[in-house]
Amino acid sequence: MTTKNLLIALIGGKLPKGELKQEMFDFYNSMVGKSKYFPKEENPRTACGSCIQRVKTTIWKWYHSDEKAPTYKGLVFTGKLGVHNIPIYTFQDASKEK
Repeated sequence: MTTKNLLIALIGGKLPKGELKQEMFDFYNSMVGKSKYFPKEENPRTACGSCIQRVKTTIWKWYHSDEKAPTYKGLVFTGKLGVHNIPIYTFQDASKEK
């Protein structure tokens, strides 16, 4: 899964489950040491909702705030912050617009 596809899949307030949760943790752990937003590895087998939410929040904060993070067309910041100051994004597929 590409980083863009992961971010699109993480849009919304629900906690990721199954394969998406594993992809999210794999991405997070691959970024440890590459950005200040990823200080230590996280256990992907956790059932702790707070831990899962922390990983998801960290990925969005990295995408939103890290100057070295990529930017993707279609991912649009709503101007709002959610719980734990998670930046809220939407996806607008330009290929489907008329």
